[in-house]
Amino acid sequence: LSGINYYYDNGNGWTLIDSGASIEITDTTNAVYRFKAVNNAGTESYPSDSYHVMIDAKVPEITLTPEVTDVTPNPYKINISTEVGESGLREVTCNGQDITNEDSYTVSQNGTYVFTVVGKNGRVATKIFTVTNIDGDKPVLTVSSYGKTGEWTSGDVTIVLSATSNTGVTYYYDDGSGFKEMNGSVLNIAENCNKTYTFKAVNKAGVESDVSDGVAVMIDKSVPTDVTVTASCGEENVASGSLVRQDVTFTLSSSASSGVKYQYSLNGGEWTNIEGNTLTTNGSGAYNYKFRAVSGSGLVSDKSEFNVQVKIRLFGDVNDDGKVDSTDYNLIVYHSLGIETLTDDQLAAADLNGDGVVDLFDASVLDLVMAGKYKAGE
Repeated sequence: LSGINYYYDNGNGWTLIDSGASIEITDTTNAVYRFKAVNNAGTESYPSDSYHVMIDAKVPEITLTPEVTDVTPNPYKINISTEVGESGLREVTCNGQDITNEDSYTVSQNGTYVFTVVGKNGRVATKIFTVTNIDGDKPVLTVSSYGKTGEWTSGDVTIVLSATSNTGVTYYYDDGSGFKEMNGSVLNIAENCNKTYTFKAVNKAGVESDVSDGVAVMIDKSVPTDVTVTASCGEENVASGSLVRQDVTFTLSSSASSGVKYQYSLNGGEWTNIEGNTLTTNGSGAYNYKFRAVSGSGLVSDKSEFNVQVKIRLFGDVNDDGKVDSTDYNLIVYHSLGIETLTDDQLAAADLNGDGVVDLFDASVLDLVMAGKYKAGE
């Protein structure tokens, strides 16, 4: 009639149950509970039987610590640490594989790894670990070139590189002086150059590709120097504008990094290639030459001009009228008899037997020439 209060004891002394005749236990505990009733007069019931209450409300925790964080070509361990409640650990798995008794898990390739911890209280925790830093594959390098390679050019050469890799690569080039790191994947060569380039790619794990085949880059943007013309008749040099009595040989010189070849234009004609660096006139005539040099990269020098008049005297043409006849014969005879005196030029032409004297013996030789029985040099 006086009302009843209920109490519980979980080892810490009797405590009033505020909610009346029921108690809800939800927190983690491992205790023995007893109960009693007390009326308002202070009369107590006997304590109830003991009830062992074991509640583990903790959600498991898992900590994953990789032993390697930089890019590596090798497998590495992920260390595993778990924390569970009083009920203990039931199992740990990675991608479905039971690793309960292991304190680490070895990863050997990039991918997603799902770690699951299950406590004996049935609570579950999951953590996903993504591996992106394993790159043990050798990069496969591709080299593409734009512009002329393997031959002389006056233009730029651009080389573009690409490579397979899981983690990205750094590119290097070697122009004969050792490998140097590139700034990106494109190498533009714009200066004069005569080198062979090789390339390689290195991934972030330090794995190198094979070294590429050589790319020959031969750039010459310099115009050849003006052609220097040296003209000679035998051992005598000839100046432009001269009149000469025998064919003239021209010797040409110019320079360019890529080498030069020479061309000539005669009397306003088409440009013609010269074999080597010499050219010789062919008989009497007026020769108005223009010469130029062409570099191996196709650049052309300024033109150099040379004019020469070649008038080759016929053998026995004493008076230099372009024919051999009785007039030449009479001049030799008259000179031999003292009737007429020849000029130095005529004396040189009249000494047909080459003995240094103009006399009737030379007249005899000329007689044979006019009869077609003798030719110069016989």
